[in-house]
Amino acid sequence: MAKSFKITGLNKLSSKLKKNVTMNDVKQVVKNNTAELTNVAQRNAPVDTGFLKRSIVMELANGGYVGRSIAGAEYAPC
Repeated sequence: MAKSFKITGLNKLSSKLKKNVTMNDVKQVVKNNTAELTNVAQRNAPVDTGFLKRSIVMELANGGYVGRSIAGAEYAPC
């Protein structure tokens, strides 16, 4: 016989979570994760002259909701 269970209060929980989070929190998460990705890419970049490592930069777009790590060196892998 399959066991079952019932979860109650999900609507209240969802409402509370939506009330407590702000869009600034979302922007901060995007910024933090993009910064970490950029740091990891810079640390892992092979170094000859250091140009590739220095060309890896972080970019935030769409009001902070989109983050990108971009390597500007012409020979950087896509």
